[in-house]
Amino acid sequence: ALGKLAENDVLIRTRKVDQSIVKEVLEEVKQKYKDIFGQDSPTIKLNEKEFLPPPPSSAENVDEEDNCCGGVAVTSADGNIVCSNTLDDRLRIAYSQNLPTIRATLFGIEAPVRT
Repeated sequence: ALGKLAENDVLIRTRKVDQSIVKEVLEEVKQKYKDIFGQDSPTIKLNEKEFLPPPPSSAENVDEEDNCCGGVAVTSADGNIVCSNTLDDRLRIAYSQNLPTIRATLFGIEAPVRT
């Protein structure tokens, strides 16, 4: 997300229950960025005012919109650009990209070729 945003200052939003974990790995993230991109990482601040929704309270609540299974949302300092790396969004992307193949497998329809 840091590489995709290409911003000098970013803000990371997490679930409230994950704040301490994210704080622990921030220095490691900065070093990994430097290793990959060959330059210092952007200034990273943890958003301690706004959080992602909390985890689902039970298996029945997983599909509700007001919960999050984990991950982070990285935003530009002004909040105009958002790169969501939540598990929920990543699963949504994987599902939608693979839906034609799933349909073909289930219903015997030839899946379109992806390039």
